[in-house]
Amino acid sequence: MTLTMFDLIVTFWTLLGITGLITAIQGRMLRGWALFSISIGLGILSKGPVILIYLLPLALFAPYWARTITSLNWIKWFLYLAASLLLGMLIAFAWVLPAANAGGEEYRNAILWSQSAGRIVSSFAHKKPVWWYIVVIPGMLLPWILWPSLILTSYSKLIHKPLKIVDPAVRLLLVWLLPSLIMLSLTHSSCFRYRMCSSYIEDG
Repeated sequence: MTLTMFDLIVTFWTLLGITGLITAIQGRMLRGWALFSISIGLGILSKGPVILIYLLPLALFAPYWARTITSLNWIKWFLYLAASLLLGMLIAFAWVLPAANAGGEEYRNAILWSQSAGRIVSSFAHKKPVWWYIVVIPGMLLPWILWPSLILTSYSKLIHKPLKIVDPAVRLLLVWLLPSLIMLSLTHSSCFRYRMCSSYIEDG
């Protein structure tokens, strides 16, 4: 028996979007930004705007993680980013609007409201405290987190010289991981506090 989850599809579009950014950094701008736009558009269709959490920080902080491997004009980079985001939205709406028009009122309300505004809430809000990811991530990284070479490399690059990370791959990984972790943790915490307060008010 096979099982396909939305998270696997979003993972695919995230990796494709990162590939697009690296391709653009290497100088193939049109090809790279086209891949990024496709990833944004189809990522939104797959599971709503949560795809932006995984891809947008990498694009915004490219002057940090790619500064030693490219001499791109960063003003031009951000203009391409804006155009790419717009194209990604157009890709999403190119399916949503005709489908809404053809599916009738009930279907239109479902995809324009439940599957858009509803997904914004469900994608970014869960009943977990702010420290939830910190607790579960070590277990999710087993057994790789115990790999000797990984421990030694992490100590050398991130602990022994935390302010002098010269490897662009490590900087890319940090920019990919930390903003996503912070944003998801904060939204989890906000929803958790909201639900706890609501329960307290109702009980009181």
